Amino acid sequence: MIYTHDLKPTKCYNISIYSFSLNGSFMGGIGSGRRFQNRRGPNLEEVPQLDVRVLKRNGLFDLSASNGSIKWTNPGLSECALEYKYKDSTLSISYAVKAPQAASEIVSEHIFIDRTTCNYGGTRIWFSCPNCNARKAILYCASKRFLCRQCYGLNYCCQNEVYTDRMIRKARKLRSKLGASMDLQRPISERPHGMYRATFERLIKQDQDNVRRVVGAYSQRLLSRPN
Repeated sequence: MIYTHDLKPTKCYNISIYSFSLNGSFMGGIGSGRRFQNRRGPNLEEVPQLDVRVLKRNGLFDLSASNGSIKWTNPGLSECALEYKYKDSTLSISYAVKAPQAASEIVSEHIFIDRTTCNYGGTRIWFSCPNCNARKAILYCASKRFLCRQCYGLNYCCQNEVYTDRMIRKARKLRSKLGASMDLQRPISERPHGMYRATFERLIKQDQDNVRRVVGAYSQRLLSRPN
């Protein structure tokens, strides 16, 4: 994330966020080129999102009123952005939505900013979801509006993985812990410094089990394909 704040008292905040990998244009064409076969829609990681904690860290709520822009950028994709104005505990946002084979549409939304008192002092800031009014830290734009995950029914990537991809991710997570190669065909030979030999041998056995599961899953997939 890149944040730039004008030092002059203009109350203007420009925030750039590297936070999603959307296949297609902003808020349009979501799900194209999808990786998994059992998916029903976009994942959390594939749609633009507003995180109230990021905005707070960047000082957006430090003043009673402010304005500026928020941009989402991703290498190889067009940049998408929205303009905002914050005043009287209300975040007003405006942005363009482009659906496939349709003209751009300007959408305006008003999001109420709620605050709760922390047990050890201070306050915590929340978004109030424009659809269900629930307190949420993150709002997602999977269609035209920024709503909470429950309203859109969004899932995490791991929830949409097939068994083979889940086993590969599990195996690589273990190898990352050992500082080994992500290539499952290469054996793990070096024991990390400071790790007990018994722990290392246990993790080696677990890695071998993971590789066998991956090979078995791929074999089952090949056998299940029609000739």
